[in-house]
Formats: sequence, C-alpha cells, structure tokens
Amino acid sequence: MTTATEDNKPEEYFLAEAGNQQYIGPLSLEQIRSGLKNGSIPADYLYCTEQMEAWQPLSTLAELHKQKTPGAPQPKRLNIPPAPVPGGINPYAGTLIPPVRPMPENHMVMSIIGICIGFFCCLPSCICGVIALIKSFNVETYWRVGKYEEAIKASASAKSWGTISLLIPLVFIIFLCIASVG
Repeated sequence: MTTATEDNKPEEYFLAEAGNQQYIGPLSLEQIRSGLKNGSIPADYLYCTEQMEAWQPLSTLAELHKQKTPGAPQPKRLNIPPAPVPGGINPYAGTLIPPVRPMPENHMVMSIIGICIGFFCCLPSCICGVIALIKSFNVETYWRVGKYEEAIKASASAKSWGTISLLIPLVFIIFLCIASVG
C-alpha cells in the first residue's frame, strides 16, 4: 500500500534530528528505507509530512514496517551529508519549519503604526504598540517551532494590543475636541 496525497503522487517525508533546527527532504519512503538500511539516516530521527501537525519519531512510521511490493524499483543509495558542504550547497538542508499550516497574521504593521502615533500623541498608546510588536514577533517564533496553537494566540493578542494602541490616541483626540468646545 502506497501512501498518496490528493494529487495521487507518493507522499514526501521530511526528516530532522531531535533538537536540530535543520531538516532534510523531501524524501520518499523508499529513500528513507534505504537510508536506514545503509546507516545514512539514524533511526532516532523525527519525521513529518505536509499533512501532519507535529514531528513524530521515525520509529512510529508504520509504512516503514510494511512489506515492499515485489518487482518495485530499488531506490538509489542515499548519502545525506550532515551539514552543508563548505563552499557549496547542501540540496537536502532547510530550516526546520513544520510543513503544515500557513503562518497566522502577525499584525506587525498595526503595531508599528500604533507605536508611531503613540510616540507623537500619548505614551500609553506607544506602550501598547510595543507590547503588540513583541506579540507579533512571537507569532513567527511559535509557528517556526511547530506550536501552531500558541502562534494563533499570539496573533490574537498582537491584534488586540495593536487595536488598543490605535484607539487610545483616537479617544484622546475626541476628548481634546470635546474639552476645547466646552
């Protein structure tokens, strides 16, 4: 049984060493089997696919333990360098980004506008804008390490603080207008 995506092509796997910020892939199931057999892929690696939400131990990949179909083409030997070659490019290397979901909106522009307006209008708005900016940085940080739920919470928090940083000067200006008329 071959695992396939909606496009009816074989599923691609990404591998990473636990605690390392680099991944290798995409690799086919046959390349992983071959790499495990010849020792170029350690058995304690983690794996992930585009449909998965988190990295899992390679030992839990059920497809690795199923029998191969007789007559299936033999995979090429997979030699994965542990790090980029000096002066060259490692075609298997990449940043450890879970290939799962798109990054939530970070609302950074709103935060920066809130800081700028607050700088010229009132200090509380500027402080709220700085808090919103910090939260917007957290969105990408959480997303890159695979903590998607925390990234969504940080996005909502950045939006809330950014909105507050924009509303404070508006309330302040309305208050000044009312005070000057009366």
